[in-house]
Amino acid sequence: TPCPMNSAAPSRSTSPESCTCNTGFQSATLGGLCFDPDADCPSGSYKDYDPDIGFQCISCAAGKQGPQSGATDESACEFCSAGKYGESEGASACLDCPAGTGNSETGSDSSGDCAECQAGKYSASPGASSCVDCAAGKYGQYSAALQCVECHANSASVLGSTSKLSCICRAGFTGEDGTSCNPCRPGSFKLANGSAECAACPTGSYMAES
Repeated sequence: TPCPMNSAAPSRSTSPESCTCNTGFQSATLGGLCFDPDADCPSGSYKDYDPDIGFQCISCAAGKQGPQSGATDESACEFCSAGKYGESEGASACLDCPAGTGNSETGSDSSGDCAECQAGKYSASPGASSCVDCAAGKYGQYSAALQCVECHANSASVLGSTSKLSCICRAGFTGEDGTSCNPCRPGSFKLANGSAECAACPTGSYMAES
C-alpha cells in the first residue's frame, strides 16, 4: 500500500506508521497526512492551530468527506450522505454503496452499512439510499438484485413479489402459476386472475374469439 502523499517509508515496511514525511512537510500523527505548514491543507482535511505544534492539517474523520482544499474549520468535513460510506480518514469524497444494496444512514464509516436488497426489492445503480420494490408484473426471488424479472405475457403479480409463482394468469387466460398463460378457447371464459381452467359457456350462449 502506498504511503500518503508527501511521505515515504523504508523498503519492506509493514505498517502505515513507517511512513514519514518528506523534508519540508509535517504530520499530526504517525503515518498520517503530510502537509506543508505554510500552504493550504488539501481536500479531506482542515487547518487547525496547536500551541505546541503550530498550524497543522487534521484529517476528516471516517464517515465524512472534505471536498474542498484550504478548509480552516472542522465544519468543512461533511457527513457521508445516505447511499454512501467513508471507511478511511482524510477522504475527499465518500464512496457509493454498490448496486444491489441500500443505505439510509448518513455518516456511515463502513461498507457493511450498505445492506443487500431483500428478495422482492432491487437497486439498479450505485449510491442508493434504499431498495425499491419490484413493480407489479415483476418479481425478484434473490437478494442483492440489480433488477427484477418480468412475469410471462398475460400474467400479473403484486408489488414486491418474491417468487416466479407470484405471477398468475390474467382473466381470459389460463395456466399454472409462474408458467406461460394461454388464452381461453372460443366458447369458454375465465373472469378472474389465477390458475383456474377456463369454463365452458352456458348452453345457448357462446364466447367469440377476441
